[in-house]
Amino acid sequence: MIPPAVPEPMDVSTWFSLSYSNFLVLHRVELEHMPEEWQHRFVQMLQEVETAYDHLDHPEGYEVYPAKWVMVEDLTEAEAEAAQVTAVRKDRTEYYDARGDEMNPQQRVPIRVADPIPHYRHGRVEPRLPFGHRKA
Repeated sequence: MIPPAVPEPMDVSTWFSLSYSNFLVLHRVELEHMPEEWQHRFVQMLQEVETAYDHLDHPEGYEVYPAKWVMVEDLTEAEAEAAQVTAVRKDRTEYYDARGDEMNPQQRVPIRVADPIPHYRHGRVEPRLPFGHRKA
């Protein structure tokens, strides 16, 4: 029997890859349904980060919502309104954001969608764990 492959260690920057993401968002319901040992390690690391940066001024909260990314030129009228994008038709269509700055037609903007992952109080999700891991 071949033992499961152990992932190579990876730094956070490499994990984020070439994305421009500034935040990592995780569903609570997914975290709560991981094995108990995994949850303990995860919480310990979260506490380490909080301790390391508790001297910084953090905002009271953040607004996070599920979204799909749509190119400005592909927005429906309702999506453009929701994204505060204005289309002005001249020789070619020009697009402007809420501040009045011109936008590239291929720029992508987030459009809110329903979240397919249930709220932690209203659902359960079963993880697909690699061989050798046990559920909580």
